[in-house]
Amino acid sequence: MKRTNFSLYSAVLLFLLLPIADANWWDPFFPLPIDFALVQINGSFYRHGLVQLYGVSSNCYNCVKQLVAVIYNNGPPNVTLLDTRFQFEFEVRDESDRILPGSAVSFHFGEHGVYDLVLSDSPDGSAFQAEFGIELQPTFSEIPLLIWLGSLLAAWLLWTLCKLVWARRQQSRAQQFAQPNKNTINSSPTLPPPPPSTKPKTTGRLRSLDTFRGASLCIMIFVNYGGGRYWYFNHSAWNGLTVADLVFPWFIFIMGAAIPMAFGALERNRTPRHLVLYKIVRRSIILFCLGMFLINNGYDLDHWRVPGVLQRFAVSYLAVSLIVVFVPSQKPTPKPVNVMSVRDSEGEDSPLLLRAPPPRPPPPKWYNGLFGDIGPFWLQWLVVMTILFAWLMLTFVYNVPGCGAGYLGPGGIGDGGKYQNCTGGAAGYIDKMVLGPNHSYQSPTCKALYLTEGYDPEGILGCLTSIFLCFLGVQVGRIITKHPSHRARLVRFLAWGVTLGLIGGILCMFKQNGGPIPINKNLWSLSFVLVMGGTGNLALALFYILVDVLRWYDGGPFIYVGMNSIAVYCGHEVLGGYFPFNWLVVHPTHAAMISRSFVGVICWTIIAFYM
Repeated sequence: MKRTNFSLYSAVLLFLLLPIADANWWDPFFPLPIDFALVQINGSFYRHGLVQLYGVSSNCYNCVKQLVAVIYNNGPPNVTLLDTRFQFEFEVRDESDRILPGSAVSFHFGEHGVYDLVLSDSPDGSAFQAEFGIELQPTFSEIPLLIWLGSLLAAWLLWTLCKLVWARRQQSRAQQFAQPNKNTINSSPTLPPPPPSTKPKTTGRLRSLDTFRGASLCIMIFVNYGGGRYWYFNHSAWNGLTVADLVFPWFIFIMGAAIPMAFGALERNRTPRHLVLYKIVRRSIILFCLGMFLINNGYDLDHWRVPGVLQRFAVSYLAVSLIVVFVPSQKPTPKPVNVMSVRDSEGEDSPLLLRAPPPRPPPPKWYNGLFGDIGPFWLQWLVVMTILFAWLMLTFVYNVPGCGAGYLGPGGIGDGGKYQNCTGGAAGYIDKMVLGPNHSYQSPTCKALYLTEGYDPEGILGCLTSIFLCFLGVQVGRIITKHPSHRARLVRFLAWGVTLGLIGGILCMFKQNGGPIPINKNLWSLSFVLVMGGTGNLALALFYILVDVLRWYDGGPFIYVGMNSIAVYCGHEVLGGYFPFNWLVVHPTHAAMISRSFVGVICWTIIAFYM
């Protein structure tokens, strides 16, 4: 009955929301490209026959401004399209490429707006000014997103109300059948209900962890299917953080959280070490090979990309699992007793108990009590910190030819154009030396904005910090296994979340492009993985409260996706070009693109429910 109701709900939801997929009725200017405005540039000068207008998006940090238009005195207007996602910074230069005083100006255009830009100078040439006018008001590009979110929220509230009414009706009918007969006498006493337990129920899986995993995967599918072409649903061009940057590291974090529970079951079953090693290596190889085949289409082996998302999962899982299983941790040991065999008068052996040597002093109470999820594993932490230290040394000490040591920028026109071929610094250089230029990602998010070469955000050097992030997830798993009460778990989730987030924020000075280590998903910088570990703890705490503690939320529909995460991820990659998961949009608009993304997520949620 539950699956039938879910199918009916999903079918009705798709039927009601699919008409939005071609909803251009609210935007009469949809033939203009997404995220662009039309700008007409005119000039009227006293001392110049022509000027050159240079500009760049403010999202391009310390970038060399690029030529936008050449404006002639009282000539025909120059019509161009300019980006509306971020503020645009302009400057005007004369014929000799000299920047004119007072010509620096910034303006944030609105999507699909039509603007006039008039450039003029004073008679003596001492001042220059730019005046902006609006010929046609821009559209509010978030309307499709708000419509979809409102529709989904209304559908969820309606579904919840229907379930509540149905449950009340079933409860009422059960009470009617359960009423005792007047002719019968029930002499059995009525026992009071048991007090509520302060400890979580022991189940095979932690529902909040599966729900968190499923929510992350749904966001990942939404982003991979276009995310409505909104900039905050796309990855950052270089430094910074968007919604799209959260899901992949959260997945690695959640994978680490599941490792102590999985290996704890193997240890309780006394699984031999060689079989555990076989399982670890086998799963890592399967993940790596799946990733290779999913991202490489065609038979051109000379240009197969080696790094990738599942490949990063495989490397992180392999390294962290080996550390957890084979790096020893301190466990309580029984007091030693010396046994000596002596021969009695009849010639038989009998044990003679000797005095045991003084036992090793026990560790302090905080070692196995308050910090019982950390203290016994200090050697594993030492190994992980050594890996993190290796990342720091390679990133900031290794002298990259032509780029120097410690460069963390995008290259290209960034940083004044001084490091044009140094995208990613040591990370990009190591990939070129080990993999070659043809086996890494050729279309990074920084390429269009910074005019850079290819760079792989899932490259070799970033594996070291992803291992560290995965081990931070292991710490969460140990909190769950070591501390049975809700309070103890939540206190630690919040403490780890706030601490990691603050350290990561300090490293980047709480700015997009600030601090000694900027927050950067392309590099998997230290500040990035710390912030991801902190937000992962806080997000898990929220799901844990709603799903496992208060039980206000049963985890649906995300929990079904989380329980079948690998199958759903591979399926959305393979079938992402087929209807109904995707379809051709002739005139891309935010309405059409976000409808395609939401419908794709809903379809995969339904599929996960039936797995």
